[in-house]
Amino acid sequence: MEITNSIRGSCLCGRSKYDLSMLKGISLPMALNACHCDRCRHVSGTMCATYAVIPIGSAYPDSALLNILSKYESSGGHIRYFCSTCGAHMFFYTPKDLSWKIASGTLEKLDGVARLDRHIMISSTGDGGMSDWLTEVDGRLITRWADLPIPVVTSQLPLDWHDPKRTAKKKDPSQRLRAHCDCGGIEMYIAHPSQQSAETKSSLPDVLGSQDSGHVSMGENETWWLRANKSKYLGGLCVCDSCRLATGFEMASWAFIPTVDITLDAEGKKPFSREFGSLKAYRSSDQATRRFCGTCGATVFWDGDIRPGLIDVAVGLLDAEEGARAENWLEWAAERVSFSEDGMKRAKALTTGLEQGLEQWGAKERGREGPNEGFQKIQKEKS
Repeated sequence: MEITNSIRGSCLCGRSKYDLSMLKGISLPMALNACHCDRCRHVSGTMCATYAVIPIGSAYPDSALLNILSKYESSGGHIRYFCSTCGAHMFFYTPKDLSWKIASGTLEKLDGVARLDRHIMISSTGDGGMSDWLTEVDGRLITRWADLPIPVVTSQLPLDWHDPKRTAKKKDPSQRLRAHCDCGGIEMYIAHPSQQSAETKSSLPDVLGSQDSGHVSMGENETWWLRANKSKYLGGLCVCDSCRLATGFEMASWAFIPTVDITLDAEGKKPFSREFGSLKAYRSSDQATRRFCGTCGATVFWDGDIRPGLIDVAVGLLDAEEGARAENWLEWAAERVSFSEDGMKRAKALTTGLEQGLEQWGAKERGREGPNEGFQKIQKEKS
């Protein structure tokens, strides 16, 4: 289907805008890939980067728009364009084949405009990452490619896949989890929860909800950010418009970490600071600041005025030995996708699929249900 109406896109601050009708040769819906490679995770801060594919040779972004964006060249000569003001990723260019992709989170509408077809580079995650939470959209199973989606050359991976080379190790209380962006301009280290982790005070985040919303309700001083008998931090997903437009991608993934548990060195001697390395700040609301790498555009953390001792760290930056979900460090809130009402307005099919997949995964983790037998059966029939 050719584009007949104006479909716009922009970053969070609004400095960078485009209109799909200006990109001649595009037909809808565009193919949408969710890439789970190490590079995309560390350059975005998200657990997977979602790019809508522009057919090769059919169209490309206007040079005037590209000129106001920051440019970052990653491995393989790929060039990523992001907003220097708010950090939102906008476009992805591969000079080798002159191909362009659009960071889908910048689109004002996803339903009917771009359709998720496949997860790619899952083998990079070690544990399947977010691909286990988004298995189907609008009744369609999303294919799960180990690397690039090239039949014969690469294979598809089953649900609940884990890399056998990544074996669980005995917990070392002195170990620190490295978090860094792709260019290395941002690096910090997270300690395991301790007594000081519980001394922070904070109201609930939307990922848990409130009594009014029918989800988890706790008092102001409850240590909701600590899970698994206070041995892990809480992890959660958000599809709010602000997170989507700030990253440029469909789903933001956050780990809620007290600042006392973060240092800027592996030895734990250099305390956390809000100004270090290539960090840049964007005041996204009256009560919140978002920080990102000014060199590669990676989202680093969300910082709310109402809880100065607790920040939301971008999970895509984590280098957990066990895999992208960092399950030795995080317990994921599977009961809710934060601000799903925003996602339902522009990406109902994807948001619904994510909510259902995450809830099912959480149920399996709690041992209440068995594997997704329907998905496994279809995967077996296809293999």
